[in-house]
Parts: sequence; C-alpha cells; structure tokens
Amino acid sequence: MRVLGTIFLFVMATNLLGQNKITDTVRIKPVLISGYSTSSNQEFIDSAILSNPQHLNLGDLLAKKSHLFIKSYGIGSLATVSLRGSGSAHTQLNWNGISLNSSMNGSSDLALFPLFFMDEVTVNYGLNSSADGTGGIGGAVNISTLPEFKRQLELYTSLQAGSFGQQQINAKVKVGDEKFQSITKIIHNQADNNFQYKDLTTEGFPNRTVKNASFLQKGIMQNFFFKLRKNQLLEANLWLFDSERNLPPLLTLRGNTELQEDLAVKSLIKYSKYFENSTLKLTSAYIDDQLIYENERAGIANSSQTK
Repeated sequence: MRVLGTIFLFVMATNLLGQNKITDTVRIKPVLISGYSTSSNQEFIDSAILSNPQHLNLGDLLAKKSHLFIKSYGIGSLATVSLRGSGSAHTQLNWNGISLNSSMNGSSDLALFPLFFMDEVTVNYGLNSSADGTGGIGGAVNISTLPEFKRQLELYTSLQAGSFGQQQINAKVKVGDEKFQSITKIIHNQADNNFQYKDLTTEGFPNRTVKNASFLQKGIMQNFFFKLRKNQLLEANLWLFDSERNLPPLLTLRGNTELQEDLAVKSLIKYSKYFENSTLKLTSAYIDDQLIYENERAGIANSSQTK
C-alpha cells in the first residue's frame, strides 16, 4: 500500500511540473537608457570661514564645517580623515594639484596643515575625486593658494590667546600689481595643554594635571605669481613647517616622555595656459618630509625621511 501511494505522488508531481512548462518565447527588443548627472558632488568651504581665527588647522575646519569624519586627539595632536566610511589612506589630500599623502603610511595628518596657509578648500566625494588624481576611493580634499592681481601693499597680523597656554600669531604680507603678486605668510602656534582630569584608576578619583602634552608649530609660506600674458600664469610656492609635539603618557606609564617632531619642505612650480574650452597645466614639485620620534623609557630615537 505504501509503494502504491509513493508511485501515485510521484506521478502527480510530474504532472504539476508539466503544467508549468512554457511553450512560447516572448522576445523583447533591446532598450538603451542613458543620462548624465547635473551635480558635481563637490563641496566648497566659504572664504569667510577660512579667515575665522577659531579654526587652527585643516582638521579642525573639516570637523566643524564639512560632512567628513575627523578623528582627532586634541589641539595640535594627530587628526585623520575618513570619507564615506573609507580609511584615511583612501582620502587624497592635494595642494595645488600635488598629493600630500604620506609616502610611508598613505594617510595625512591634518593637524600639520595650518588653515592660515590656504586660500581655498574644496571636498570631492566618491569617484568624482578621480579628476584630481588616483587613489582617492573615498574622495579628495583640495587646498589651493590663489592670487588677486591688483595694485596692493597689505600687512595683516593677528594674535589669539586661550586657556592652558594656547597662543597663535599669524602675519601676512601682500605686495604686487596687475601682473605680479608676492604673498608671504608666517605662523607661530603653541599650547601647554596642562588641563586637569579625574584619575579613575586611583581610589578617591583625585584631580591630576596632564603632563608632557605641549606642542609648538612654526611655519612660513612664500608665493610668487607672474601673469606672463592674458591667458598664461606662472607660479612658484614654498612651504616650510616645523611641528614639535609632546605625547602625554598613559595612566599606567606615568613619568614616561615621548616626543614627535615633523619637518616639512614643500616646493612647487606651475605653468598654466587657458584656452577657450580647456586648460593646460604643467606642474613640478619637490616634497621632503621628516619624522623624528623619541621614547625615553623604551630607549627609542628614530628618524624617518621621505623625498
């Protein structure tokens, strides 16, 4: 009886499958769908925001005025960018068309780029950054120095002071006319960062003062712009920067002394010729970055340099 029942069910399943068989084929002509995007997916940082002295460096600016995620360890400390979930090495940092990402780890420390040196900041999201070079899977941050061709002799200085020994001094000199411009910028930024905190690892949670957390940054930028003809521009840029940062010890390693110093030399020469519907740009740059790290307890004193 069981054998007959099994045969009956098998025959019924075969009939059901046979009923789903398609005897006719419907052929559809291919259709081509095309379109274009009207959005450049680019964000411009307003020039009024760039001139605000409250923003000390590029990391501080992007953390407050853009949609980027900035991982910062405090004033003057390491600051890295993450765009659309990508890592810091997947976001390109370009200066006048030249990549400034580190040759050693592929990322860039935004705390080493003072905002006072920049005239324009733009952010390109996603693959739109491919127009600025390769490697920017998440996007690209572009910083530029721009001339203003007019007869001028301008001197600008600013002094900013804050708590925990913070001091920032900026100076800028502009000289030129309708064909030549010279711009000199100087910065001096320092802080003690000797704020207090509650030590949660000690009974009673006593107040302690952070030690070995000070930093000192000095830099100078020189720009020359020559208008050769109405549609031709020649520019030369020099960027010198020195950053000394003391790294505060962990709670379990009190008394340890760590130091990191970043020395940077960036030079660039660019020739631009503007046509009716296109632009020709020739750029030559030399970049020299040096990182010095010292750890007293571990007995480390290393220097890494890339050119």
